[in-house]
Amino acid sequence: MFKNFTLLIMEEIVKKVVLLIFILTVTNLDAETSKAKPKQTDCNCELDVLAAECPEPKETYFTAKQGRWGIEPSMSFIGGHNATSFLFSLSSEIMITDGASWLTSFSVSYDKANSTSITSAAFAGGFRLYFLDDARVLPYIQIAGGLIYASASNTSRTGGLLLPGIGLVFPINNYITVNWNVGPRIIFSGGMTTYIYTEVGLGFWL
Repeated sequence: MFKNFTLLIMEEIVKKVVLLIFILTVTNLDAETSKAKPKQTDCNCELDVLAAECPEPKETYFTAKQGRWGIEPSMSFIGGHNATSFLFSLSSEIMITDGASWLTSFSVSYDKANSTSITSAAFAGGFRLYFLDDARVLPYIQIAGGLIYASASNTSRTGGLLLPGIGLVFPINNYITVNWNVGPRIIFSGGMTTYIYTEVGLGFWL
């Protein structure tokens, strides 16, 4: 009788110990899981709010703002006085203020006039004034002048050059533009001769 009673007590103690171990194990697992989860701090909450309110940054495009500097290779077609010319030029443009730039240009051309082949080289400098300095299309006017050297057969001649014009700049992104320009090409050499030129090129900007 006493032996059976003792066995019953031992059995209950074992059950209690097993139950206690199970409870402690489950409690420790819950504590470890809570530690593993990142806490949502006030700082995190503020960052989440800012991320929701701030839109994704948009792609920026070239603007005619002070300090920009660019290199512009271009091709031109020139016509007039029974002459046709194809001209390659390399220009440099520095924005000296918002909407205004200093322009320098060096060009070489091959001309055909009255069955005579003429090669020429020219250097010019001047200004471009932009009507808009921050838009997807930037119109401008140009005034530039310089010197031109031309040679044909066994003769050569140096004269003055005037390059007024109007143009458009089409920004592709912040660093590349497509440029278009048109206007008279006025040469002073033993008189005044006026041609019409159309120029298309690219701009690479810093």
